Amino acid sequence: FPDLGLHCSEETCHQLDFLPFKCDGCRKDFCLEHRAYKAHSCANANHKDVSVQICPVCAMSVKTVFGETVGLTMKKHQQSKTCDPRNYVKVTKKPKCPVRGCRELLTFSNKYCCNSCQKTVCLRHRFPSDHAC
Repeated sequence: FPDLGLHCSEETCHQLDFLPFKCDGCRKDFCLEHRAYKAHSCANANHKDVSVQICPVCAMSVKTVFGETVGLTMKKHQQSKTCDPRNYVKVTKKPKCPVRGCRELLTFSNKYCCNSCQKTVCLRHRFPSDHAC
């Protein structure tokens, strides 16, 4: 079946592959062994690299721009209108159980929303008699 499949674009390989992989960076076809960016030394691999930094001022995630340093990207973000220092408290402050004297942090596995009063409390205070419903 010489007319089926494609040959691997790696210079040292040229294996005939019936299910080749098309690199989304360089748009060339590769076999299973050379499909990764590093395996075929893709020149456009860095364009696909996505990393995110957390802003120390507003606690928002900021996508780093290819070709810029992290410091420059952060500086541009902090000078923009999207960086709001008031957001830091909202994002970083963990909700606590509203029952008097309880200091339990409300996490995804430790919270309960009361059907009667709609208050979100910790599991220890989930019964209406325990949280003054």
